[in-house]
Amino acid sequence: MIKSIPNALTLCNLLSGFFACVFASQGMIEIASLFILGGMVFDFLDGFSARLLKAYSALGKELDSLSDMVTFGVAPGLIVLSLFPEKSFPMVFLVIISALIPLASALRLAKFNNDPDQKTSFKGMPTPASALCIVGIVISGVYGNLSFVSEIMHNTWFLLSISVFLSVMMLINVRMISLKFSNIRLRDNQIRFIFLAVAALSAATLRADSLIVIMAAYIILSFISAISTSE
Repeated sequence: MIKSIPNALTLCNLLSGFFACVFASQGMIEIASLFILGGMVFDFLDGFSARLLKAYSALGKELDSLSDMVTFGVAPGLIVLSLFPEKSFPMVFLVIISALIPLASALRLAKFNNDPDQKTSFKGMPTPASALCIVGIVISGVYGNLSFVSEIMHNTWFLLSISVFLSVMMLINVRMISLKFSNIRLRDNQIRFIFLAVAALSAATLRADSLIVIMAAYIILSFISAISTSE
């Protein structure tokens, strides 16, 4: 029974993603974003509990990817579709652009499941990070103090650009930061500690606007790390 806890938490992630899709399809993007954040909590807890209980299984691995596809792929795509101004482009075009994120998420998850070389870092942006970029824009635009965010989050060209950008980021073969620590030595984890410091400072000072800064820092620091390790 205890061994089933990780899978139960994964199903909670899937349920959060389903609710996010429902609310996003109704144009209730704030609530949809909160359910995506809830799914991230369950996604963390299922992995943590699996390691704690040593309850790894092939079923759990597949279930985790399917849940992530819904919560971090389909739901963000529906949020982007809801953000597009009406009649900015033909609906079929907007649907195709919004579908880029779910499609890239599916490819990203499939690659991750079949690549053993992603234990200490990721190749391409993880799907939760991509989803967090969309959620950060919504949270900042609705609740934050950065007025330009509330303006650009309904801008057609910005939404086109961010959809393409996040899709490319998930598929490029560039090492991105993973917060999985093999040890806590400063020498081995400088980038991770810098990112965590930026994240903590941003959360404490910027509040609703913090996610935008955190995700920008994640992308920039990941590229700095990739460049420094390749030299």
